[in-house]
Amino acid sequence: MRNAIPAKLKLEVTLRYLATGDSIHTLEALYRVGRSTISHFLPKVCEAIYKALKDYVRIPSHEDWKRIEHGFRTKWNFPGCVGALDGKHIFSTPTLEWKIIMDGDDNFLSTPEEISAAAQSVTENLLPTKSRRQYDKSYEKFMAWRLEHQTTSFSENVLLAYFKNLDEQFKPSSLWVEYSKLKSTLNIYHQTDISKYAKLLALLKRKSEGFKAKKAKTFSPEELKKFIEEAPDQNHLFNKVAVILGIMGACRRQELHDLKNNNIIDAQETLVVHIMNTKNRIDRTFTVTGKYYHICKKYMILSPDNCNDLNFFVRYANGKCFAQNIGLNTFGQLGKNVASYLGLLNPELYTGHCFRRTCATLLVDAGGDVTSLKRHGGWKSTTVAESYIDNSIASKKKCQIH
Repeated sequence: MRNAIPAKLKLEVTLRYLATGDSIHTLEALYRVGRSTISHFLPKVCEAIYKALKDYVRIPSHEDWKRIEHGFRTKWNFPGCVGALDGKHIFSTPTLEWKIIMDGDDNFLSTPEEISAAAQSVTENLLPTKSRRQYDKSYEKFMAWRLEHQTTSFSENVLLAYFKNLDEQFKPSSLWVEYSKLKSTLNIYHQTDISKYAKLLALLKRKSEGFKAKKAKTFSPEELKKFIEEAPDQNHLFNKVAVILGIMGACRRQELHDLKNNNIIDAQETLVVHIMNTKNRIDRTFTVTGKYYHICKKYMILSPDNCNDLNFFVRYANGKCFAQNIGLNTFGQLGKNVASYLGLLNPELYTGHCFRRTCATLLVDAGGDVTSLKRHGGWKSTTVAESYIDNSIASKKKCQIH
């Protein structure tokens, strides 16, 4: 059996790492200790040092941070700096509070703590709650690109160069998404309004010329009828119920996934379904009646008694429901599974958005107007609502001259 590495050697390696910033590869050669071994014991030794010297090694208080920052600001003209380490270059993303300090508060020490906290709280809530991480990720990516190219500007030329770089990685539709996220974050964090950059907008529009985004395919009424009537409940009851609610309610996959038992009310031969916390913050309500009510009711009866605290949709297999929530990706694959059962071409094109598009198409084919379409699907924009309508044969027939 090999002897354990002495505690003294572990301490020597750790102290050299902390003092010089040597890489683990260098430490391996100097001390003849394996890289994986060093990586394993370094954090443990640091923790032991902290425990032994906790009376001397401590996190500065809020007042300490302010005092240190004031010294760097007044003596060395480094505002926002609270420390320096020799031998290491440390890249970090500033917190929202420091962004507020650096971008708009010239006298940090005169700003009461409660005002800074209130400003930080407001700033954190300006971005969409559900997709805030995606917004910050795009912002951090842009800031890293600026650092790599050694620029501190947010000028139009900088943005043009950045989006020219993105053009090699993204489709035109994705470029617009990145633009939207940067427009919000730069406005919030740096008071920079890139919507006024005419050349940048012209670039994005030019890239979009001739581009046709792929859209989810839609099901015809005949295809839906065939699946609901012919697919065996033993294996497809969950799929049927999800299709019924997805199309009748123009539901996104996230909305089907988040549907709770208390969002559905059984009103005798009618199910009243409430869709809450939607992407565009517009709650919707729709009903399920007739034979579709009885299909949904069959699934509800099979739901275990201990599922009250779970989502409406739980795992279904071999004619039984189990007390286990269904993952989001299952709903994303639902359209593909239905298309595969029906033997349709390119089933992969029936994405998680196919039910929402199918609902919009069927509603318009049945004579619904744009107002009804927007109200039923919760769309705010007429243009967006109309983009969900597929070019079905029925809609083409309405345009013919008799």
